Amino acid sequence: MVLETNTLSPRLEALFRTREARALALAGDETTAERTFRQAHSLYLDGVRDDDPAWAWWINDQELAWHEAMIQADSADWNQAADTFQASIEVTPGREVRRRYNHLASLLNAQIRAQAWRDADQTIERVMPYVDEVGSTRTATTLLGALDQLDVTHAKPSVRDAACQLRSILVDAGYGH
Repeated sequence: MVLETNTLSPRLEALFRTREARALALAGDETTAERTFRQAHSLYLDGVRDDDPAWAWWINDQELAWHEAMIQADSADWNQAADTFQASIEVTPGREVRRRYNHLASLLNAQIRAQAWRDADQTIERVMPYVDEVGSTRTATTLLGALDQLDVTHAKPSVRDAACQLRSILVDAGYGH
């Protein structure tokens, strides 16, 4: 409905097109989701306008990369999602701790689903320090879901041990059981 108003700046339309692409991917329409996301990215590249709301600052390269990876994950393209999540982390400044934590959790989920065990092992090590530092229920939920998925796979023992340690840290921080 918002998209039909034709009153959005390119940056704001990019936000709503990105959300539309996510919904299309979840509905199983991967082709249209990819096309809609490409449109959103093109609109984003048009830049910021003076009349964009102040809150639009967070619509940036890192956010779009994460949403692109989520579209791939929603389409069960786990290998590509893992690569794109990794790229989203690489463009996230170190000072953006909350965003980095969330992107690492999403990366771990994709790596587990892609059964990329060596990469997952490294990501578990990278994400652990953020549990107490950030304290995000949303991200902890993503991590616990990824660890639950790992439980039904044939992961290497080193990954299982690291996952057990991560789960313990999450439980000690008040998440999960």
